[in-house]
Amino acid sequence: MWHAAWGRRSLTARDWLRHPVSMNTAGDRPIGEPGELGGPRGWSGDAGAGIRTILLASDLSSASANAEDLAFELAGRLQSALLLVSVIDPRGLWLPTGGYRQRIDQARDARQIAAMGIVDRGHRDGVPIRTLIWEGDPAESIVEAAVAEDVDLIVVGSHQRRGVDRLVMGSVSEQVVRTSPVPVVVARRTPQ
Repeated sequence: MWHAAWGRRSLTARDWLRHPVSMNTAGDRPIGEPGELGGPRGWSGDAGAGIRTILLASDLSSASANAEDLAFELAGRLQSALLLVSVIDPRGLWLPTGGYRQRIDQARDARQIAAMGIVDRGHRDGVPIRTLIWEGDPAESIVEAAVAEDVDLIVVGSHQRRGVDRLVMGSVSEQVVRTSPVPVVVARRTPQ
């Protein structure tokens, strides 16, 4: 299931493609007819109009497969380019005993190899695609990349952590939705 989210508003990505989106430039309140949904400040027009670049935020694991599929579907329909951003969180590389589970260069090499499969898919599907592999806090890095690369939409997956895991790990997708200056579509994993 896919959800587009701007603050507290959300809708499925398929609905988002069907409904026009209008926004006043004074804030995050929607304007227009009932059924129209608001996006972030300054974003206006028909759903999909003017979306040149879609940032696909992915940890390149199987949990991101829905986000990847959605990003390619949107890019194909909207004739947009993709920017694949994968962020290595150095905190996840440490062992509880203080050593490294994996060195940062090994993690980067693994991400680059995994990213090549997505780039190949872009070439097969005729979708222009670039990649960035950054190190740092995933949510902050995704938003920074969106601003630095002037993207129009972010697609991010959700691991759908619950309870203590969510409390400890936090939700990258939730933080991206809260802090992003551009629309964010959260692709949730389909229940098995």
